[in-house]
Amino acid sequence: NSPIPMSAVVVAAMVGTPTSEHIRYAHDLLSGLPAEVLQAVRDSFSARAVVLALLLDDDSDIRAKQLDAATAALGEPTTREIVNLAPLIDAQGAEARLPLAELVQPALQGLSPDQYKSFRNTVRDFVKADGKIDMFEFCLQRILIGRLDRHFSGAKPPISNYSSVNGLIKEFRELLSILAHFGSDDPATATLAFDRASAAIAARTPMKLKPRDECSLKLVGKALDKLALASPIIKKRILKAAAIAVTTDGFVTLKEGELLRTIADSLDCPMPPLNPGG
Repeated sequence: NSPIPMSAVVVAAMVGTPTSEHIRYAHDLLSGLPAEVLQAVRDSFSARAVVLALLLDDDSDIRAKQLDAATAALGEPTTREIVNLAPLIDAQGAEARLPLAELVQPALQGLSPDQYKSFRNTVRDFVKADGKIDMFEFCLQRILIGRLDRHFSGAKPPISNYSSVNGLIKEFRELLSILAHFGSDDPATATLAFDRASAAIAARTPMKLKPRDECSLKLVGKALDKLALASPIIKKRILKAAAIAVTTDGFVTLKEGELLRTIADSLDCPMPPLNPGG
């Protein structure tokens, strides 16, 4: 999963505009799946096992804890399916994880509300099993579970409450700081990425990069919840700034790409995978 050359202009242009390459990427991903996985992503009950297999921990003790939770909530047959699917899904590579999680969305919408509640709780138990949340877990919950929550609750898109950046300075700082630190371990490079990105926000109030140890995915989640209430024009600025933050070095890593897609999805401006063709 080497970083791929990418500019902020290219990234921003991808929002809401899947190209033929991205459509082909989704097709190739489907056609390259083993028959068992392909069948599972299309079935409501088996799709649960696909998602949970994606969340299985490498540590055997934590994995045992996760599988116990699956058995208690969803039954032994589902646990067996998780175990059977896990090596097949692992073989697809890290770049296929988030697209796979999105592929199962239509099937999971076929669950009953009670079935979805049990599945959602099990996803939460899988994520909490190791006592921390990693980038993929954060992205999966924001994109897949977020979309399914809206589907099952019938919630309407949030009404725009912010037509100016001034009421969102704290949230911009949270988001751009973690993106800047995520892209580089070098403080000078992170500061450069933050300064360039914050300039794109064009806020009257100057912003300063938060220290790395004050950044967390939990805070980013809260920031995205509020930024989702911004007007479409402000959302475009947010996405432009986010793209600048991760492309200051001229490259995008897989994790940066997943986080960018999660930000775009949270703002109701979904974008396709950044690495078509893997």
